[in-house]
Amino acid sequence: MEHEVTANGVRFVLGPEMVRVEAWGVDAVRVQASVSGRFAPIEEALVALAPTPAVVREFPDEIEVVNGALTAVVESSGRISFRRTGSVVELCGEPPLDPREPPTHAHRRFRRPVSGDSDHGCVEATFAAYGGERIHGLGQHPDLPFDLKGSVVELLQRNSHVSIPVALSSRGYGIFWNCPSIGRVEFADNATRWVADHASQIDYIVFAGDTPALLMQRYGELTGFPPALPWWATGYWQSNSYYPSQDELLAVAREHLDRGLPLTSMFVDYMHWSHLG
Repeated sequence: MEHEVTANGVRFVLGPEMVRVEAWGVDAVRVQASVSGRFAPIEEALVALAPTPAVVREFPDEIEVVNGALTAVVESSGRISFRRTGSVVELCGEPPLDPREPPTHAHRRFRRPVSGDSDHGCVEATFAAYGGERIHGLGQHPDLPFDLKGSVVELLQRNSHVSIPVALSSRGYGIFWNCPSIGRVEFADNATRWVADHASQIDYIVFAGDTPALLMQRYGELTGFPPALPWWATGYWQSNSYYPSQDELLAVAREHLDRGLPLTSMFVDYMHWSHLG
């Protein structure tokens, strides 16, 4: 495997792919893979970070990229996996090499070109599955279970569905899928697969943490922390099916205030809609 060690990690070429495995922030490693010969700067969702130095260790059959609590392992076959620094236990990683595949075949990170567009296509990243693993996150999906294992989650915004492409694992890692495209995530019993329907490259960040709170902190450090809620959003929110008149709405508001109830917000729903009300 042809490779180059840098201050931040390692870059290598495997078949048609160029791959970068680099330290990114605290206890995190970013992986980018492209077959176009270049990497697009997809930074809109990320906090601007200074380059993160890594400890790179070269061995006969693998290269380690160490960034704090997380170590990425690049095998001579090109397989990438992640483990807690100082441990031999794998947190997550690509599936083992299929012996039926040629060594240079990009079978884990591949791209299907879209007709008429040579720079964009469907990209996929596949990871091994682990027994007993629980996976949470991906935003707001009221029809999905708390543990997403066994689910297929669409990465698309819909009414009452808010997709945020970050997942946290009970094994002590999180992954942020930095591919701004409609797609899906498949949490199957035999593999986990992230899909972007229209992208120029694969781009994701894996981060480590002992607790869900620490994993959320690492995610915030990568993408930014939300501002504090304004005062009006911290009290009781009153919503009715609809208020037929302004007088009735004001009467409800006055009743709450007269009783000393902590009303801070009222929602005037659907009578103002032009089509659905």
